[in-house]
Amino acid sequence: MRKQLIYLVTGSVLGAVLISGALSAASTTKICFEAELGKDVQTPLKVVNKASNNWSGAGYMEVPENSPKSKGSASYTITVSDPGYYYVWARTYWKDGCGNSVGIQIDSYSPATLGQDGTYNHWHWVEAKGAKFNLSAGKHTIKLLGREPGIMVDQIFLTKDSEYVPVAIRPVTQKPS
Repeated sequence: MRKQLIYLVTGSVLGAVLISGALSAASTTKICFEAELGKDVQTPLKVVNKASNNWSGAGYMEVPENSPKSKGSASYTITVSDPGYYYVWARTYWKDGCGNSVGIQIDSYSPATLGQDGTYNHWHWVEAKGAKFNLSAGKHTIKLLGREPGIMVDQIFLTKDSEYVPVAIRPVTQKPS
């Protein structure tokens, strides 16, 4: 009897661990792509193609310092295979206190602001605080919106995990079309 109880408890614990792992795996979907691969780039936002260990890929997007009031945009088409709510991050570099944010718009959602932090002269990740996007399986259009001069964007990152904070350069998971 005691042996059967041990098997029952062990089986229950193992089952709970497996179910817990499956549930947490469902929220680990991550989409990461290079910002410099944007299409329909509108000035003053521009692609900077220059290799370096400081950023990923072949370069980054930039709104140069001393740019006019219009801040430009770039479009990306990504494919979502796992539908659900996604949180958006961008790997950014703010040159000085005059520019510290970018905008993101997905499909027909209202644009969200990323950044408005005080981390300057350093590549770092910023999130669209308070924004989550309910994305169906299939293709979606993301627009990177320049808001201020003196900003650079290296990567754009989407995750279903509301607690996840990207660190350093992330592995690219898809190439936008």
